[in-house]
Amino acid sequence: MDDIAAKIIDHLPDDGSSVFMLMGDHGMSDTGDHGGATSQETDTPLFVYKKGAGSVEDVSSVGDRGRAVEEIDQLDMAPLLARILNVPIPYTSIGTYIDLNLHTDKLPINCDKTALRDVLTNALQVVRYWDAYSKSAPLNKDSIGKVTRDVKRILKIALDKHTALFQLYKEDLQEMSNQECEQGILAYKEVFIFIKQHARETWTTFNNTFMIVGIQTHAYIPIHIYSYMCS
Repeated sequence: MDDIAAKIIDHLPDDGSSVFMLMGDHGMSDTGDHGGATSQETDTPLFVYKKGAGSVEDVSSVGDRGRAVEEIDQLDMAPLLARILNVPIPYTSIGTYIDLNLHTDKLPINCDKTALRDVLTNALQVVRYWDAYSKSAPLNKDSIGKVTRDVKRILKIALDKHTALFQLYKEDLQEMSNQECEQGILAYKEVFIFIKQHARETWTTFNNTFMIVGIQTHAYIPIHIYSYMCS
């Protein structure tokens, strides 16, 4: 696999315009299984390489790894790829904005108004989809309504922080510090965390009535076939 990846990278343009990504959809246990919930089966590596971006900072030490390496949900791949390709984020995505912190000349790319714009766009898209899906899905309207109100409240907090940065720097966000920018992004990420948590809790529930009907149907069909063949 290393040789294959190296050959692909060698053929990429050396101008910083190409990004090579290598990932897997699932892992595998020691016994060769991959349908369970163990970390061996659910965790996979993600390798990202930007060719022609200059020298890359060494992140092999413990301190650097704690800053540069983070856990990425597979849901987050859609907004990440959309950002890299400069295309709209898919409407049905609830993935989170990711800053891969690609390095150029040993310095991280500054957090700036482009990053804030990207995370704002992502947050508005996720909230819009949550709102539309929750209204049309056969879910508990009262509980979903409360979650939706909380979502909009958290989004408003993030928007207020974003607006405050605009007013502070008179719309010239290039002058703000990385710390201020990162605080703005973290406020939006609270929206993603909240929606993911409640989406998993509400959208992945089972309908007991439908399950019972399905089990009875599966049990009835072979019995009916057997009775028909024996008659």
